[in-house]
Amino acid sequence: MKNSFGLTIPNSQNIQMINNSSIAYYPVSIDNNNNDNNFPSSPFTINCMINAGGIEAVGKVECSINILFIDGFKLSGKPFVEFFQKNKDNNFNSNTYNYNPLSEDQEKSILEKNNISLSAKQGKANPPLTYYSASIAGNLPFLVETCRKNNQMVVKIIANHQSIVPLVKSVLDKLFA
Repeated sequence: MKNSFGLTIPNSQNIQMINNSSIAYYPVSIDNNNNDNNFPSSPFTINCMINAGGIEAVGKVECSINILFIDGFKLSGKPFVEFFQKNKDNNFNSNTYNYNPLSEDQEKSILEKNNISLSAKQGKANPPLTYYSASIAGNLPFLVETCRKNNQMVVKIIANHQSIVPLVKSVLDKLFA
């Protein structure tokens, strides 16, 4: 069914009948140029419909948003600066979140394994800041700002829409648990 990220099953007319107690897998494609203004819910769910011999069942499937982080995406240079300047003062980006401290190498490894790439470091700040970037399918980029303060890893999420922040926070909560 229609969703905020343009997720579809290609050639949906070719989906074959699935018998009881059977399993079938169908690839899902993503339209990265999706211009639907329906932003995702938190928790993130995908509307689904199953048609069983003319009887339609509609429901929602809860998913972790990091399944939609685009592999290889990275904001750097001028695009990074423009995104940061445009979105840093959004009131929904003002919260900070505390996690148990990790080394910078551990932090980078965990985030990059989940398609959140190192974008910039600000060594002049006190404490020094590190910025990671990612994009959710549908062209929804965000930044993760990290620093170490009072024996904690302090994280701030910088996004261009308020619905992105709790979704990214739920991913970070799992990654840094």
